[in-house]
Amino acid sequence: MPQDVQPNEDNPSETTYTFDASRPLKLAMRYARQSVDFEEGIERQHTVNAQIAEQLGYIIPDSPEYRFSDNNVSGTTTRRPGFDPMIEKIVSRNTLARALFVRERDRLGRWNNPKRHDYYAVLCADHGVPIVESTNIDQTDWESDLSDSVEWRMLNDCMARLHARRDRIKIISKSNQGTRARIKLGFFTLKRPFFGTERWLVDGHSREPIRRLIPGQAESRAGARVALLWATDGSLDVVRDIFAWLAGGRSLGWVARQLTERGVTAPGTRYGVSAPGQRWHIERVRTIARNPIYHGDLLYGRTCQRLQGQAPVPASEAKTTEFGMILYTGFMRDAPVTRSEWELVQTKLDQNVRERNARYDAKRTYLLAGALRCALCHRRFQGFTSIADAHGARRQYYRHDASSWGRRSLCTGRRRYVPAPFVEQNARDLLRAMLARGTFDRLLRDAVGDTASSRTGSRDESALREAHERATTLTTQLRNANAAILRTTSSAAIRDLEAQRDEIARELEASHAQSAELAAEPDRLAQVLSSLPQVATALKSFRTLMTNGTRESEAALLRYMIPTVLVDQERREVVYRVRATPSTSGFDAR
Repeated sequence: MPQDVQPNEDNPSETTYTFDASRPLKLAMRYARQSVDFEEGIERQHTVNAQIAEQLGYIIPDSPEYRFSDNNVSGTTTRRPGFDPMIEKIVSRNTLARALFVRERDRLGRWNNPKRHDYYAVLCADHGVPIVESTNIDQTDWESDLSDSVEWRMLNDCMARLHARRDRIKIISKSNQGTRARIKLGFFTLKRPFFGTERWLVDGHSREPIRRLIPGQAESRAGARVALLWATDGSLDVVRDIFAWLAGGRSLGWVARQLTERGVTAPGTRYGVSAPGQRWHIERVRTIARNPIYHGDLLYGRTCQRLQGQAPVPASEAKTTEFGMILYTGFMRDAPVTRSEWELVQTKLDQNVRERNARYDAKRTYLLAGALRCALCHRRFQGFTSIADAHGARRQYYRHDASSWGRRSLCTGRRRYVPAPFVEQNARDLLRAMLARGTFDRLLRDAVGDTASSRTGSRDESALREAHERATTLTTQLRNANAAILRTTSSAAIRDLEAQRDEIARELEASHAQSAELAAEPDRLAQVLSSLPQVATALKSFRTLMTNGTRESEAALLRYMIPTVLVDQERREVVYRVRATPSTSGFDAR
């Protein structure tokens, strides 16, 4: 336990601790979470955790490596910006902490699945960082204690988690009842308005607008409710354009590019706030096109995964005590899209989905998949099957990667196609010509012969001995580095020592790999020498597969012998790079 704590005068951001030399230094980390934006509550949790840790003989350095927080994050989520890096650091053993302090169990999470707490408790304990609740310190030795108190403690914990789960379910049910009741009355319940709409606080009886609400803002006022009104910022014109384009046969991707090129402000991902400068994505266009609100109907629960496939219940028949989708017909008046136009767009989108699934379901082997790359930006070409033409035929192409991130997105070959039969047939002709000329006979024979001759007598006892000595030295250095880290109190010095330790560990791993490779050298040499009589058989099998094999075996052979095919769109040239062997450097064929 520290005897003196004082700030570091050379670096005010650090703290110097003086310890009792008879007690070993024990570091710990702490975690705090708030469901609402309340930074003061986060600090209170950290303060309580630090005080309890000090009482138990732990020190929690005030650095990001030992302090983790999630402010304004719900406990029902399983992915969090503060929680995830902490668990990753524990599981990877990339920390010197020997305990994790949280104020209460529910700070870790308020999951409906009560087993999650046990999962994380066992996971952290198995990696040397047990979880300690500051308000309910549990000193039970779950591994070694054989007394009845362990069973009683576990039963109490299980009952507490089950009661907490029951309370959460009651809260969810009560909230669901209130939400469904407001929807049945024609009011809006979501914090995020749809694109082209606005949330307004209105009088609950006359529905007269009171004032517009900021996206994400929640306000409670006697006699007032939240209604959804059409926006007046011009976004409805964008909605009309989207439906007109899709009804005219344009694709979702074309619409997204058109809106981005026109500089139309894209809807944000949080609460529908506009995000100037961001590009339109296909999914944003799809979300608008699939939403029935734009012809006046509200479908509550349409994005909930567990409700997918269920038939919606009309608002007039929906019960507040049930769960499920609600369809409120005529929820908004003066819709920007007619019902017939909306249904036409749904028909076209459904047809696109069926055609896409048909292309995916048709198993088509692209012989050079993964091998084709752009000669300018080195991005891959992907196999692509066109939609059926008037005669039902589908054409196969290799398509340049069309993603738009990074400087390589400026490549002039983006979204361009190469006919698959053209490049694949040329690859076949190349390999068959090499077989006819006996090129593979020479390459394979030379490869095996050169490898055998180069490895004859290659086992060097001195090299193996040096590798073992190097590994022993590195092991000692690693042990000393760990000891130095435990003796150091400065957080900056600890970070430097950890970096040195990691470097030593990597060198030690490489040394062990080198020793294993040298020890296995005699076996590899014997295998190479024994393969010499099998070269002729291998060549015969190779010819058989190239001429009479299946398309899958042909694809495997082509990708092995020609690992890279460069497509130069500007020169209209395709370069086939044949695999190099130990005796040759490979060559390019055009």
